[in-house]
Amino acid sequence: FGCPIEDSAEGEISFGDFPAVDRGREVTGIRLRFAGGRVVEASADTNEPYLIETLDTDEGARRLGELGIGCNPGITRYMKNTLFDEKMDGTVHLALGNSYTDLGGVNQSAIHWDLVKDLRPPGSRIELDGNVVAGVGQLDPEPLRQAVERVREEEDAHQQIRGSCSPASQSTMRRPPKLVSICTKWCGSAIASP
Repeated sequence: FGCPIEDSAEGEISFGDFPAVDRGREVTGIRLRFAGGRVVEASADTNEPYLIETLDTDEGARRLGELGIGCNPGITRYMKNTLFDEKMDGTVHLALGNSYTDLGGVNQSAIHWDLVKDLRPPGSRIELDGNVVAGVGQLDPEPLRQAVERVREEEDAHQQIRGSCSPASQSTMRRPPKLVSICTKWCGSAIASP
């Protein structure tokens, strides 16, 4: 899992595969549209008022705080327990709200709500620079390795630029995402499903 670049999410995604459970509330059929990294439209088949209320918690609640790819082959079915469901082989999960600062995330929110998407149906996939990274229950590490190399190059360039700046301007420069948060930088909104 990793933390998205806060303004990178673009496009639409639906979470119709599994109910999303948050603080004892179950919401089904969630549909989100992102623009500039922010949820600009949201709807649900059930408990839509709760979804909207949660998104309106604070400014950070409408941004992504996490993207993770489930690759645990021992978890094969939805259990209504997010700590297991988000690791289910052949899934992806996106969290609305708070990100992990130790992974390079800067989004802050009072919420962190994991939503799980099934990538096992035909046609579902995550793309990275136009290459399918995950889909139909498989993960191809080669595009991830290539993306890690690009991030290393960016971090090296960032360090060189930072080294030539005054101490005052260095403190305002945002560090690029750490390697573990690579996926969202190049995946962006390239999560597609039929």
